[in-house]
Amino acid sequence: MAAEDDQTPNLGGFGVPFQVGASNSEIDFSKPGECERWLQRQPVEVAMVIAARAALRALVALSLARGSVGSRLIRRRMILRVFRGVAAAWAVSAFPGRRDALTNAARKAVSGLGDVRAAPPERTAAYALAAVLESSEHIPARAATAVSYALDAAGEKGQIAFDSMLSAIETDANLLGERFSAVTIAASQLWPSSPPDWVRENWEELKSSLTAENEGWHVWSLWYEARLFGDVFRQELEIARVLIPDELWQQEPRALNTRIQELTEENTAPVDHGEIQGVQGAGMAGTIRLPGSGPSNAKVDTMLGQVTISATAEVIPNPAIEAVALQMKGNPLLFEEAARFAARSIGRELENLAAKIPNEPGALEGYHEVRATLQRLQSGFEDLASSVGAAREVADAAEQTAVLRKVVRAAMAMRDGFVDWFDEHGNRAGRVIAELGLAGVISGTLSYFAGVPPAMSFPVTVAAMSGQSIWEAIKAFAPNKDKGGKGD
Repeated sequence: MAAEDDQTPNLGGFGVPFQVGASNSEIDFSKPGECERWLQRQPVEVAMVIAARAALRALVALSLARGSVGSRLIRRRMILRVFRGVAAAWAVSAFPGRRDALTNAARKAVSGLGDVRAAPPERTAAYALAAVLESSEHIPARAATAVSYALDAAGEKGQIAFDSMLSAIETDANLLGERFSAVTIAASQLWPSSPPDWVRENWEELKSSLTAENEGWHVWSLWYEARLFGDVFRQELEIARVLIPDELWQQEPRALNTRIQELTEENTAPVDHGEIQGVQGAGMAGTIRLPGSGPSNAKVDTMLGQVTISATAEVIPNPAIEAVALQMKGNPLLFEEAARFAARSIGRELENLAAKIPNEPGALEGYHEVRATLQRLQSGFEDLASSVGAAREVADAAEQTAVLRKVVRAAMAMRDGFVDWFDEHGNRAGRVIAELGLAGVISGTLSYFAGVPPAMSFPVTVAAMSGQSIWEAIKAFAPNKDKGGKGD
């Protein structure tokens, strides 16, 4: 357990997102009993995270529609119970160092989720909770049942939805089988690439219907979309949400949601002394912001993504740089893995994109422009990983710290290049990054390496998440296109 906890970096209260993609390993959970048999061979932490993420994916199948059981208030209360249960199950799997306190809260969250007549998303939440509450020998069976109900929830939306749910769960299992930590997978985006159409459509319907109740449901919309895209999160806020006293959870949704909003404001107040901040996500069709600080000072030879760490880089005391360098020194392998994972994610998405270039004017030209930028970024992450790897071999502690400071400065310059790219291209850049499913892994990893980020805001338009082709945005990058229309 300690080793797992050590893999949960906490920079100024923020966890670190890692986005996952398809694996080459072969796991087939469509075979009867195969999921439980596989889980029985894994550590219990693996079963917990598989169950929690299955419940997160199934949550979009909830509904306030008239055809649902009970009055509208009863349905809203049930949805709140499901959110509570899924949040508790996820937190137990994501924060092993706080597992005792979170497990006690999860035990109270079971209340109201035990009805055998409940819909599949509700049953999925109940069994995800059971998977974190049972004794070790029963955890695989409970987690496998959560997976079954998640597949049932997706199956009600059709074969494509069922297949995508099965594929996402198997992807988690493949990566966990390849020695990715359960904590890393817990913090990653929910779908191997961008969310499937059925997820977007059902989530937008549920979100809209809840928002219309005027009960503060935005606190759950933001929370769920952060899980959906693997955004950086503030650990203490997520723990505080789960630890809200049970009597408040039993009140009407407005009272509970008001308390969550208060906790959010308490945990996102401005911080001093260079405390490191991360990404704030305003949702599928909203804005991703990295809250601000001043520019970095460094003598590094850098373009967007292409990083050369100069041996003569100036070392200027900076609390944010020192904080990240210290974190990196404490666990350099984790930083190295994060950068390599970001590089691999970009490479994988570029390969997928290259295989789908349409025979349309501007598509190939636009693709080459986007590819050049993302390849530079990919190269930059590879350079960061190599530099941290080299620093691990430095025996002298003071010299190692100096090298790691230069790594942080290089990452800051690389991040500034990314900001400039968004400033130049606006919405079209946001659409491309969002549709490729790379927003969390790029911005999160840069924030991880670079400490307090500069002011950055890039829009992810509704069009980017409403089924419009990514190629419309990519074609806008063609050299002969007018670059003035940043709002495209």
